[in-house]
Amino acid sequence: MTTYEQSSRHINPNTKTVVFGEVEDALDGAGDVDAFLATPQAEALKARLLAEFSLVDVLSLDVFDTLLIRDGRSELERFFNIAQRFVVLASDRQHDVRVSPRSALIARIYSASTAYRLGKSADGCIEGRLADIALNTVKSLKLDESFAEVWLLAELAIEIEQLRVSPLIDELIEAATAGAP
Repeated sequence: MTTYEQSSRHINPNTKTVVFGEVEDALDGAGDVDAFLATPQAEALKARLLAEFSLVDVLSLDVFDTLLIRDGRSELERFFNIAQRFVVLASDRQHDVRVSPRSALIARIYSASTAYRLGKSADGCIEGRLADIALNTVKSLKLDESFAEVWLLAELAIEIEQLRVSPLIDELIEAATAGAP
């Protein structure tokens, strides 16, 4: 996969989408983020991001595995940890809630799949909204919609526990805020 730029007609005619395909390939080939950060490709990524700061008013990027690094758990393990945390928080909130972590996990996976299929497309990319995923998860579990907030608390708590800041973040924040009022 190679780097390409394209106009984003669906969002704004002045929006430019840049895809770093070779960086994705290098990250995938490195095995983990720490190994990737020690490669010349990581320096090239940093240089390209720093160059973009001077050309744009808004720079939007996927922060996971760039600015925030997840631990070694698989996505399925992370989702199961979230489901387990949700069951504890939900039963603390309302003692008669009877949901198993497995049921919550399955509901989360189906809800995410639906959210990603039905979300708005921007340049062919569809991103599911976490709020929609949480709401549909609790509805699937036949719980009151107010439990979506509990799901979000569980989701964010696990993400916080399983994330760490990338070594790139300080340089990128400094570059992004250079010359800011």
